Amino acid sequence: LWFRLFTGARRPLSDSDLNYLSEKLLLPNVPDQKPITFHRFAKQNLRDDVSFSFWEWFFSIMQLIKQKLLKFWDEGWLVGFISKQDASQSMMLSSHPTFLLRFSDTQTGAVSIGFVCEDDDGQKVPFHLAPFSIKDLDQLSLAQRIASCPQLKEIKYLYPHMDKDEMLRYFDSEERNRGGPDSPTGYIQSEIVMVAKTTNKPSSASVFSGGDSPSPLSVQSKLDWSPGEVIQPIQSMDIGDDLASMLSSSGLDGCNNQGDVESLLGPGFRPQLPSQPLQHVDLSFVDSYNNPAFYRDSFPSSLSMAI
Repeated sequence: LWFRLFTGARRPLSDSDLNYLSEKLLLPNVPDQKPITFHRFAKQNLRDDVSFSFWEWFFSIMQLIKQKLLKFWDEGWLVGFISKQDASQSMMLSSHPTFLLRFSDTQTGAVSIGFVCEDDDGQKVPFHLAPFSIKDLDQLSLAQRIASCPQLKEIKYLYPHMDKDEMLRYFDSEERNRGGPDSPTGYIQSEIVMVAKTTNKPSSASVFSGGDSPSPLSVQSKLDWSPGEVIQPIQSMDIGDDLASMLSSSGLDGCNNQGDVESLLGPGFRPQLPSQPLQHVDLSFVDSYNNPAFYRDSFPSSLSMAI
């Protein structure tokens, strides 16, 4: 329920979504991990190769949905919670060429586009573009990236069998309704396009994929390749009120300690004000700063001479 309340989404988390999230929380080959502790949920690194917790990862995804991908989520255009390997296998087994949208496992608050291309030998090869953050999508929306990417031009379906053109028509209509009047100076509008580099050959267009790809060398490298996934900390930590209210209603054992909550957000966190009125603070000590004797008595003589 709180997922929908925070994001504003109509579509709830499905059973497969919840199973995927559960697998994220449980460490491999470690028995007796239930109930999930607050430390594991909110403080321990999600994996050995990342520097963020499950909560940071999941909360940043909710921010991404809320700010940039709400329509994608509600309409089912965004699979989201699926591993890169499972996404590759699903696309490879599809009866027709598809592309897929999923959340990154190695970067907080980012979405990646997976698709299948044919190599020089006619073999199907899965690729995954380096993930896009909220900042990236501010520069060029996900719909615009899909529409402009040459490698996606011939792919008609969004996994598993949703019509890509129907999805893009919605965003085309939205863009036209939002478009402003023509420039009075006579300039025409330009567009940014995204080109995915699936070979080592240089592209004549600007690359907006976030990374270059090597030439595929083997079936295994084709399956696992993802260009330039860079582990980055969460970009925006302005989530104090949202985090406090969500944790207080989650029923997690051990999250009543305010220090635990603040540790999620770093030293810049500002907790909610207490329910009781704040006491008045005596600020009369400020007057002492106007007394020259304060400076003489507060600093060593050598420092006073330097001043």
